[in-house]
Amino acid sequence: NFSIKNSKENRWVSLNGLASAFKIDTPSEIFGKLETDFTLALFSQKEGGRIALVAKTTDAPGLTNLLKNWENTAPFKPQSSFFKTAHYQGRPFKYLTLAKNDFGIVYMVLDNYLILTSSYESMKNIADELIIIKK
Repeated sequence: NFSIKNSKENRWVSLNGLASAFKIDTPSEIFGKLETDFTLALFSQKEGGRIALVAKTTDAPGLTNLLKNWENTAPFKPQSSFFKTAHYQGRPFKYLTLAKNDFGIVYMVLDNYLILTSSYESMKNIADELIIIKK
């Protein structure tokens, strides 16, 4: 376990603060649909290190709609690309490929959890863990 602390303000980093640190312009309504506790993980895979975030939501349908709207305005999105939908274990997830080596933006709302990762492989690992835990 590790935590990220804002040493200048002597407080733990929030999801909003984390998005700001990575310069990800995210509508505040999305953070309003997520609980304040979250898990940040680093994954090692053959293509390199990948990052993942898991946060609980109390409004999965509302969060899904907000994320869908955000896809069209995300500032890091290449102009010629768009988020695509695929399925893992019968559940839909969205992805935007940024590089051919399994690097991009991948997200899934799985029951009451948002899984946001930088690779398909790490999304699968987290989804598998959440599905196992829920059984």
